[in-house]
Amino acid sequence: AFVQAMPGELLTIPEDAICPISQQVMEDPVVCADGHSYERAFIQKWLALGKRSSPKTNMSLAHTTLIPNLNLRSIIESIKIRMPAIQSEQIKSIKEMQDLEAIVRSLMEDQGKLAVTCIDSQRPPGTTGTTGTTGSGAGAPYDAPAPPPPPVGAPLTQPIPVVLNLLKHDSKEVCER
Repeated sequence: AFVQAMPGELLTIPEDAICPISQQVMEDPVVCADGHSYERAFIQKWLALGKRSSPKTNMSLAHTTLIPNLNLRSIIESIKIRMPAIQSEQIKSIKEMQDLEAIVRSLMEDQGKLAVTCIDSQRPPGTTGTTGTTGSGAGAPYDAPAPPPPPVGAPLTQPIPVVLNLLKHDSKEVCER
């Protein structure tokens, strides 16, 4: 019951085909205990973080069983078949950018953890955490750890330079082993 797009027009994607968490067209939709559909990978990550409430309604979930939404998957596949090439490419490009941003965030978190671990392990006894102060309150001669990664969901405007900067490091920030 979907109308074929006219040349030069984009198809309207039904709201139910968009994951409430990722805000992208779903590929593997599953139904959660709240009755709403989500992209499998995103709701699994939500649940793995220990969250037991609906991402859409914030109501408590009765269970964490996920059921494949085969009907919705079929509808999405039929939309994608009729979708103009330019629209498909835009969707693919957005998904690739989200994937790249997730990789960059993960690398930044890992680098921050490594820098903090290395700095802490090289401090003499009597110094505390990553604050750079000793038990007496005097400043320690150590550089501050790497800044924290951006919050999850914050857009990264230039991910390639960020990745390149993560690959370069000072011996001060990363342990030499």
